Amino acid sequence: MDYDLVVIGGGGAGVASACEALKYSPSSSVLLISEEEHIAYPRCDLPYLLFDGKLPSDAGYSRIKNLEILRGKKATDIDVKNRKVLCGREEFEFNSLVIATGSRVFIPPIRGVESKGVVSFRTIEDFIKLKNLLESSDNIVIVGAGAIGLELAEVLVKKDYKITVVEMFNQILPKSLDKDMSKIVERTLIENGVNLRLGDRVEKILADKKGVKKVKLSKDEIKAEIVILATGVRPNVELAAKANIKIGKTGGIKTDERMETNKKNIFAAGDCAENVHFITREPFVGLLGSSAYKQGKVAGINAVGGDMKYDGIINPLILKIFDIEIGAVGLTEGQAKQKFDCISAKARGDEKALFNDGFTIAKLIASRDGRLLGCQLLGSRIPHKIDMLAVAMRKGMNVYELMLHETSYSPILTQQLPAITLASEILWKKLSKHR
Repeated sequence: MDYDLVVIGGGGAGVASACEALKYSPSSSVLLISEEEHIAYPRCDLPYLLFDGKLPSDAGYSRIKNLEILRGKKATDIDVKNRKVLCGREEFEFNSLVIATGSRVFIPPIRGVESKGVVSFRTIEDFIKLKNLLESSDNIVIVGAGAIGLELAEVLVKKDYKITVVEMFNQILPKSLDKDMSKIVERTLIENGVNLRLGDRVEKILADKKGVKKVKLSKDEIKAEIVILATGVRPNVELAAKANIKIGKTGGIKTDERMETNKKNIFAAGDCAENVHFITREPFVGLLGSSAYKQGKVAGINAVGGDMKYDGIINPLILKIFDIEIGAVGLTEGQAKQKFDCISAKARGDEKALFNDGFTIAKLIASRDGRLLGCQLLGSRIPHKIDMLAVAMRKGMNVYELMLHETSYSPILTQQLPAITLASEILWKKLSKHR
């Protein structure tokens, strides 16, 4: 069959591409090919559904006019010259193509990693496997202290499992927070019963035919029945590379501002796609659902005749670990120092002038000319604040402008001088001394 648009991948970027294409051009014929049976489920939801709630339904997508969905089908080849996608012996012709093949969990080279009781955590299949393992386990080792690893640690320790998180870096969330900010969250994890092994490595998983027994670390051994690999992901680009579609420096499919690859009318979006970081303008793969959706939207609309531009990845991260909300956008101070002459400032403020029930710690990073490069927030009511800072950074707001930016005030809702304003004042004074 011949389609105006074929989309490979049923994750956030792929579904966004298909749906946004049909919003822009309702008469277009669109085929979505998904290797998984379930499509469009938020992977970030999975840790919280292990014990409560149920998986969301995707039945509504099947009712969208002019959208055909192939579930449980793997695209095996892309014939660029003849404009075809092959799924085994089946062929589907396209005018335009969006590759949204996502990413896969990085499996570290650990002895025993193939043992029964070792599970990654990314797909619904992983989710089901872990749920079954939990029925007969008490001790769990989580390898990796990124967002998914920490969310799983919280959910599981609240159900009285003994949790150890092993991270090769000397801090949690090493890609999103600086050490001075991560320490605050680390204390909360420890206080709530999570055993943190930072700056440590899993050297071997000890198991027999029945499953995992122990995990050998650099200095000692830990009892475990389950090992969860939360070790990050890598772009799925094999299909694109096989079709001679250019792969970029980061290992993702190289795209331009239209999310188009080096092959005309073939686009890529989401975890598999390399674009540029908004701040550094260097090649970057986002790996967050927010960037996947926006890239998918741009790719899908352009694939059916539109002309949208994607201006780079800024990666606004938000998560909650026990009672601390965490937000980060742009660069950490460590990342910024690799490219810019920069300076930082930090401030703490209560959430309300009266009847206070929370706090915010704000850290701002800026270049010596005052350009905002990154922001990190801890505390309460963080999402709207990190979103505001993401907009400020995209619009080129500098420290001076942020300091004078008017914010709303009510004594039972906010502070007259919130933590972000206080941090920007400190940072402006530091910058003024160096002029």
